[in-house]
Amino acid sequence: LAVGPEGGFAEEEVALLERAEVVAFFSPSGVRAFARWTAKRPKAAAIGPSTGEEARRLGFPVVEAESPGLEGLFAALLRALGR
Repeated sequence: LAVGPEGGFAEEEVALLERAEVVAFFSPSGVRAFARWTAKRPKAAAIGPSTGEEARRLGFPVVEAESPGLEGLFAALLRALGR
């Protein structure tokens, strides 16, 4: 997804956000950005505690990485997907 010249997403891009079953968040600001564009709150894999805390605050069901970094986030994504 890419932010357009006016700082918004195209209608098709917002539709993609709304179809998501699981999202991966790398930062609290990423959580807030997603939440601005859609009311949908899919399962969220969070890379660390501050990101997980922000996602929970905004109503996402959160699976937090047990260790920081991409490997931990990947494992959290798999758990969020039920694998």
